[in-house]
Amino acid sequence: PAAALRSIATDGMMLPLALAVYGPLVTGSLSGSLTRRWAAAGFKRSEILAAKLCHLLFGCAVLLALYPLLTLLATALLQSPDGLAEALTGAVRYSLRAFPLCCGLCGLYFLLCVLLPTSAAAMGGSIGLTILIGVFSQRLYENDFGGGLMQYCPMIQLGETGFTKAYAAAAVFSVLLLILCFAVSVFWFNRKEL
Repeated sequence: PAAALRSIATDGMMLPLALAVYGPLVTGSLSGSLTRRWAAAGFKRSEILAAKLCHLLFGCAVLLALYPLLTLLATALLQSPDGLAEALTGAVRYSLRAFPLCCGLCGLYFLLCVLLPTSAAAMGGSIGLTILIGVFSQRLYENDFGGGLMQYCPMIQLGETGFTKAYAAAAVFSVLLLILCFAVSVFWFNRKEL
């Protein structure tokens, strides 16, 4: 189980890809009849978006918890349960560490769901954006010789371990990106015809 946890901790693409698929599924088409019904019931558009974003972030937290836990349990069933308790503690620590880093990605996916007209387009855009960000940030980090600005990228920090200054800066950047994406989403959604 400890080797499975190390594999999860160093795989920085699995969770963002899962979130890229999950985001458009949760937010759905924001120009649909349900959104119009909520607006007709007296809810402000910003309240509708805030509820959708809270739902997305809650789902992100659940995915971050379930992915390592289920992987470790499957590993323990297929191999031996030796060291499972220690590995589960590490999985919880990983999930708590990864959540702030994934907030910015959730914000970007949410913004795509607001900007693009259909859930399918938003899902395609989210998956493409995840691959683009993941590949380019990793290539730039490799060519940056380990120091420099790329160490503060949330996608790089997903694959690192420990709480360092680079992690703290990446987490703050990610949460600020979430706030910025939500503000742009509210601005765009208020101007959009339902």
